[in-house]
Amino acid sequence: MICEDEQVVLLEERFFHGLIRGHITAVLHVGDRAVSPGRLVFMPVREGYRPVPVYVDRVIDTTFAEIDDYDAILAGYENGDAARQAILYFQPAIVGSTPVAVIRFERD
Repeated sequence: MICEDEQVVLLEERFFHGLIRGHITAVLHVGDRAVSPGRLVFMPVREGYRPVPVYVDRVIDTTFAEIDDYDAILAGYENGDAARQAILYFQPAIVGSTPVAVIRFERD
């Protein structure tokens, strides 16, 4: 059950397999997003997956150009360049200075 004041982030279904299996422990969230350490629920954009509660232990504000290899690997990418290429594929208007929040978490 999701509480009214609980943090919620919509997540594309392509990331849910890694999230459910525990293969990713970070999400690269493009744009300004006020996420704080504490409980958070990842909600699927489409039906087919259940919401996944996690505990956010750290949020790092960076830019698209500054996505590093470490955080990209935590998010399920091979490295920072691969993360940027994948993000650009789905959001081609992004520029280097676009804000990105690295949301690091553990499963609840």
